[in-house]
Amino acid sequence: MPLRTTLKWPKHFGFDIIGQGPCFVINVEKGGIAYHSGLQPGDQILELDGQDVINMSAEALKTLAKHSRSQPPTLGVVSRLMSVDIVGTKTMGLGFVITDHMPVTVWNVEEGGPAHSSGVRPGDVIVEVNGKTVKTSEDVRPFLGTSLGRVTMTLIPLGKYNSSHPVTRQQSVGTSVKTVTEGSRVKRAKDLHEKVGDINFRITLKNETDFFWQTVCGEESSICLH
Repeated sequence: MPLRTTLKWPKHFGFDIIGQGPCFVINVEKGGIAYHSGLQPGDQILELDGQDVINMSAEALKTLAKHSRSQPPTLGVVSRLMSVDIVGTKTMGLGFVITDHMPVTVWNVEEGGPAHSSGVRPGDVIVEVNGKTVKTSEDVRPFLGTSLGRVTMTLIPLGKYNSSHPVTRQQSVGTSVKTVTEGSRVKRAKDLHEKVGDINFRITLKNETDFFWQTVCGEESSICLH
């Protein structure tokens, strides 16, 4: 029978997740178990204990992890971070609006504007602006409005999978270690890596002092610290 853990997954292990399917790592606590295991913001969760969870929501994943036989469960992930350069215009600025709550998310994008042309979509989570980690909306607001400069943003492209906030048209506006096997899901991760150049990891978060990770692209390798 699967175990039911009293530990709060994933927060107890130093990270959090977001998404209605697929699901992404949104925060990783520096110095925590997940951080030392190589987990990073923007990682999309592909597998949990070898099970395909690509289309699962964050809440469904938390429920599945709670009943996992291994605590914490093994994750298979692929990096989805996207970097974009946006050059503002006098009439549109950067051409997008953000939310006030955390995580800082793109709420609206002007079709044909600078952000839209750079690939930004409503629902995208902003991780960095000009190399600075975004903690609140105030870290982004100085770059909004009428801006003629170039802004580099690092995003989790959640909007690609979520169309709940449409683009608008405007005229002009101011655990135990598990061996990696060549199963079908891992093969799909490899194929995806070859197509888009992402880095794929299978990560097992063991406990407070150990960490283990294996790549599922190219040769397998592992690290275990005590």
